[in-house]
Amino acid sequence: MGKLRLSAVGVSLEVRAPEDDLPRLREQWSRCLDGVGPEPAETIETRGGADADYELTTQVTVAAITQQAGRLTMLHAAGVSDAEGRVAALVAASGTGKTTAARYLCERGWGYVSDETVAIDADGAVTPYPKPLSVIRGAGRPKHQHSPDELGLGVPRGQLRLGRVILLERDDDFGGEPGLEPVGLVDSLLALIPQTSALPSQPAPLRTLARHLQETGGAVRLRYREIADAAALIERAMDPSTATEVYAEDLPPQSDPAGPPATPLPTPADEELPEFALYLRGPYADAVADEDNVLVLVGNHPFGLAGVGDVIWRTTARATELPELEQVCEETFGAHPDSGRIVRETVRAMLQHGLLQRIG
Repeated sequence: MGKLRLSAVGVSLEVRAPEDDLPRLREQWSRCLDGVGPEPAETIETRGGADADYELTTQVTVAAITQQAGRLTMLHAAGVSDAEGRVAALVAASGTGKTTAARYLCERGWGYVSDETVAIDADGAVTPYPKPLSVIRGAGRPKHQHSPDELGLGVPRGQLRLGRVILLERDDDFGGEPGLEPVGLVDSLLALIPQTSALPSQPAPLRTLARHLQETGGAVRLRYREIADAAALIERAMDPSTATEVYAEDLPPQSDPAGPPATPLPTPADEELPEFALYLRGPYADAVADEDNVLVLVGNHPFGLAGVGDVIWRTTARATELPELEQVCEETFGAHPDSGRIVRETVRAMLQHGLLQRIG
């Protein structure tokens, strides 16, 4: 077996592969070769053969992400950079056009940062991961791995920094003109969270992601059918003059919430909520709000709250009885004949999801 040293998302890795495979792998990983880096953090062994190349790419990516968990914000995104080193993070689910978009743009002057993971540090600097591009070659067959040098893709220039987060919405049935639209903070976070790696392991995960959006003018959604028709819009989105001000309210977990010590009590689904029980926010990892909504991370699960849910969650920063919750909601939204039922149903749903706890 031969050895190959790679740098992936800033992590030094060693790959062990059959000697006959090394020339092909060196070509594919030409922009990730690491001959003088630190001792490898991990060793990966491939079974060899061209059909295992995509499997190796996955192994390298997973190992690098695992090593950087808790240190970097890692978006499942293609990254392309402009002449100033600003990186457009093109976020989308697997198989929905990221690699195609990266290849098209980087054949036309953009710098190839990654087609898989855009890794951002706390200050907004981006660590490149110019892995082989994974290209579909037929149903049921492994993706073929193409070196960015083989494809003639642009090389990034300058110090790479996050420039804009762009949510790709490619639609084969879309018949209109491609368009960009701004996306609110909480809606952006809800769209991004499923496309992140190891986010809950970061300190203040929601607030960190929100700060990146604030500092880059907010996320935008790009709806299109063919990337060739939308390329000019990506360039426009990277223009600093198109940035918008993003309001974000930090709501870090309380170390000592107001009220008596919390002793959660069970609330069966068919049980009437006790009229004068006390309700308190459940434990949560992080929270952030925009003008209209609050987003709460409970364990690994994000919950977007608006309207009555938002008011109840904010009020229960201290232990609160149901009648007071009803009164606060009525003062906020006005009198409603079903206000009591609406508040109780919302409280019950929040109890079931761990957003509230009933205490004694």
